[in-house]
Amino acid sequence: MFLILSAAYGALYGVAFVVLPGLASEAVPPEGRGAAINTCGLGADLAQLLGPWGLGLAGGTWGLGGALVAAGAVPLVGATVYLAQLRHARVSGR
Repeated sequence: MFLILSAAYGALYGVAFVVLPGLASEAVPPEGRGAAINTCGLGADLAQLLGPWGLGLAGGTWGLGGALVAAGAVPLVGATVYLAQLRHARVSGR
């Protein structure tokens, strides 16, 4: 089961790593496309750098359950920030 989940994760990550910068570049004006693509890359690099470190600390401090809760909280925080930015953009007319 772990091998199947690992293969699925790798395949989906590979697709997302290609698709997300493309979607980001479509969402910004032409002069901002380089910055949008680089921001996606920076986010992925930071996640790969800080994720294992942070979850290792969480696991050492709170145990495996705490590390899994922390891992689940990260996308929730990201979604909250995204929705706040989306709301701000609608209010300001962008």
